[in-house]
Amino acid sequence: MTGLGLAVYDISVPERPRQIGFMPVEGGGIHRIWYVGGRWAYVSALLDGFTDYIFLTVDMNDPAHPREAGRYWLPGMNRAFGESPQWPLSRRYGLHHAIVSADTAYGAWRDAGLVMLDVADRAAPKLMTHRNWSPPFGGGTHNCLPCPIGTS
Repeated sequence: MTGLGLAVYDISVPERPRQIGFMPVEGGGIHRIWYVGGRWAYVSALLDGFTDYIFLTVDMNDPAHPREAGRYWLPGMNRAFGESPQWPLSRRYGLHHAIVSADTAYGAWRDAGLVMLDVADRAAPKLMTHRNWSPPFGGGTHNCLPCPIGTS
């Protein structure tokens, strides 16, 4: 199993990790992965036809055969479908990575700021909100963390 994509390892014997699965991706590959166990993983992937990294949900139900379940990108990123960027070409509108809590993905979208996605339906992530503070402030949003409010 070679190429660009998501490799899955069995680490039950820590001194002998063993690759057990692979999900290839077309394009530039995967940048970041959010996986905390269970069925779902979330990745930023640079796929052919897109201007930059987008959000993917990955079904890990069978770790030997991970598979893409859903995608989300900001409008203007999908050149393969004829979309055109509506932002300055000097700006980078691409997902650095997303951190997922329950059914919400908090995405750091570089010069495009914060993107929150409803991922209750992993096959069809939906935009909840998009907040961009660049301009007037500099871009390069790197991390977005869920912040529990009013919980104890």
